[in-house]
Amino acid sequence: MDIVICNASHAIVHSNKREKTPNSEFVIDPNKEVKVDHSKFGLFNVTAPNMNTYYPDVDEGDINPGEEDFIYPVFRLLSEVVVNKMFSPIDFRRNDVLKNSMHLLIGQTVYTEHEDIIGNHVGVVQDVFWQDAYTANGVKVPAGINGVIKIDAKANPKIARGILQDPPAIHSVSVSVLYQWDKSHDMPDDEFYGKLGTFDDKGNLVRKIVSDIVLYSETSLVPHGADPFAQLLNPEGKIHNTTWAKKFYSIGGDKFTAVDYKLLPKGNLEVEISKFNLNNPNKNKTNMDFLNSLAKLVGFEGEITESNQDKLKSHIDQLIKENLQNEQDYAKEINVLKAEKDKLQESLTERTDELTVLKENETFIKVGKNRLTELRDEAVNAYTLLKGENKDEKIINLIQRADLETVTSLLKDYKTDLEKLSPLTCQDCKSVNISRASAAEESTEGGENGQPKIRTNMEVVANRRKRHLSTKRLHGE
Repeated sequence: MDIVICNASHAIVHSNKREKTPNSEFVIDPNKEVKVDHSKFGLFNVTAPNMNTYYPDVDEGDINPGEEDFIYPVFRLLSEVVVNKMFSPIDFRRNDVLKNSMHLLIGQTVYTEHEDIIGNHVGVVQDVFWQDAYTANGVKVPAGINGVIKIDAKANPKIARGILQDPPAIHSVSVSVLYQWDKSHDMPDDEFYGKLGTFDDKGNLVRKIVSDIVLYSETSLVPHGADPFAQLLNPEGKIHNTTWAKKFYSIGGDKFTAVDYKLLPKGNLEVEISKFNLNNPNKNKTNMDFLNSLAKLVGFEGEITESNQDKLKSHIDQLIKENLQNEQDYAKEINVLKAEKDKLQESLTERTDELTVLKENETFIKVGKNRLTELRDEAVNAYTLLKGENKDEKIINLIQRADLETVTSLLKDYKTDLEKLSPLTCQDCKSVNISRASAAEESTEGGENGQPKIRTNMEVVANRRKRHLSTKRLHGE
């Protein structure tokens, strides 16, 4: 929803509607005498709204306004046209939208130059009526809202005289409109605002189309307005300068700079104040200075002119595209790094748990290491006994680095080989049938039922003291 202030250019319809004439007869005979007491003009200082000015000569009659203190000029307030065609076009031509809203203008305060502050008021909109479209001097004049303005001439004599003189010095009004609108083209917001005021491939203007007028907030007397068809009417009820209206309304495109644009945001509403300022030589220079400053900031080489502005736009578009790609690449890299970080954190947690277990079993690990060392030494000794002078240092180094399972297997093999090479032999009887058991089986003599006699350990030890084992064969004797 937006607010637009549409200055009605040369919009005066008639300088003074003195009597309560029916609207259908609003055109006044210019030869008719206008009875206004000019001697009372200039009573108040209205050059600025100074509320503290003291007027010692003011009496009760001056404070209470009389009918003779007012003039009633008739203005075209707003027409079914596209305003601001050259910058931010707003289309008021949708069927009956403007006509259905005209009653909202009645009672609105009239200011000057949209300075809507207390003390700057000069009158009020007393009445409105609709005027249909017509053709004058070969120019089609659109339909629109006409309004009767009640101006306090006694308090504002200079304004009254500017309206009453011929030709009028004050001839335009402007209305502030709060409206809802639709896009003329179905496109994203960014694209729409970028193309607003341009033409598509079919020659259609990209514009805001007013769908509903919510209210009018004020009316002002201004030098010129945005509606070129709202002008002073002649005695025949036609605008007096159709040529100017036709030429002004046909202006459009990039060749003209004709709008001083001011935005005053109010929440979701947009206040748009537009005045036409044709042929401003400084505006284009200001734009070029700005574009050249922008070009330096974005690294564009060369000077920007009217003929190469598209190159700057292409350069900026490319920068935006590259930055967008960089952002996407960075996002992917960040995701990869996050995943790797999570894996490292998981691995760190596992290693921490393992370290905790190792610390808890430190004593058992130490015992295990000692036992492994003992087994390696025992295996080395067994290997050395087997090989003698033919021992291989590489094999010994291998045994000293072997794990528990390997060294146990090697030691078992070496002992087996030792047993085969040098079995235990009884020196008394030369028998190799010798047992290392703590209890020995002896002959059946003394046993029962033909079974061997089993002796106690003490008996075995006593018998072994009577004989001894020989180890001479282990040493090659």
